[in-house]
Amino acid sequence: MAKKPFPGWFVVVPWELAIGAAPKVATRSILFSIAKHFQPDATYESVSPSEWFTIGKTHGFHRYRPHEAHKRIPRKFHRVAIVRDPVERFASLWRCQIRDKITGILGDLNFSVIRTPEDLIQAVHNHPLGNVHWSHQHLFLKNAHEIVRFEDFPAWWVNHFGEEGPVLQHVNTTQGQTDIVEATASRVRNHYEQDQRIYDENG
Repeated sequence: MAKKPFPGWFVVVPWELAIGAAPKVATRSILFSIAKHFQPDATYESVSPSEWFTIGKTHGFHRYRPHEAHKRIPRKFHRVAIVRDPVERFASLWRCQIRDKITGILGDLNFSVIRTPEDLIQAVHNHPLGNVHWSHQHLFLKNAHEIVRFEDFPAWWVNHFGEEGPVLQHVNTTQGQTDIVEATASRVRNHYEQDQRIYDENG
């Protein structure tokens, strides 16, 4: 299991809102958007993720790991969780961490031999708990009052806060298509079977 579980629940006390999301499911966009709401002059290039949290914390922004969420988040807070199509999430993982090597966060394992998406899904299969960025999404969705698909979340955000509310800004997005053959996509769906079912049920 990953040494430091990802704090997948983001809580903003003044809004009485908790948002749950696994890595590769807009977590950086959520963090940055909350920070920028409280510090409007912040930019993605000038403020690091750790600073986003520091900015928000002074305004009642907290993060909890999944096993802490049900104990630490007040019952009256609305809990919305985001789920992403497993194949699309896998494609994002491939683009960000292997193809483009944007952050290099997978350096704790030997990924120098990975050349294709097929190599990556085999590595995920061999090391299912090797890195939080390919963990199962359903681990971050427990105790949610509402589950929203990744592609529907921007509309949910506007509907929840209104046009005058905080703006959801997408950051750290990768460009271009990922050629994933059907055999690889099928392996991804099988590996993330429960995530796939949750995604399908909330369309």
